Amino acid sequence: MCLPMPVLLLSEAYYEELIYKAEGFPHDRMNDMMFARQYVKDTKPTGRESTIRDIAVLFAGNYAYDDRFLVDGSFRTSASSQYGKNNRWGQFWSVGVGWNIHNEIWLKDSKIQQLKLRGGSVGYTGAQSSEAYASLATYEYDLERVYMGFLGIEVEGDEK
Repeated sequence: MCLPMPVLLLSEAYYEELIYKAEGFPHDRMNDMMFARQYVKDTKPTGRESTIRDIAVLFAGNYAYDDRFLVDGSFRTSASSQYGKNNRWGQFWSVGVGWNIHNEIWLKDSKIQQLKLRGGSVGYTGAQSSEAYASLATYEYDLERVYMGFLGIEVEGDEK
């Protein structure tokens, strides 16, 4: 029998991206930005950044009765900066069972060295598939909207 031991998991990932659209490269092997003749007309450099932080506690354990019947289980509770403000934590679990048939009395004298039946593995999984700030209202500068010398901003993703 293996008692569940808690494991604390912490992570942080930082991402930064700068985007330049350029044209007029003299050769397909000269694809570095410094070889471009100019930016693509009516475009400008853009970019984005994100910081993602996660914390989780994982419990995993298993039990074997007479080295024949097996049960495995896990439970994970995790929080992420990618989750929404009102649903910061998620809980994920799994349970599985197995049977070591080769350890049954009626198979002890056979030539079968290992025969295991696995079944009944069920659980609840999850993922953070959204972008880092998808659950937050974010703003972007609008260089075309200037008021009294100040840059305008708008909610990111809104139509102009």
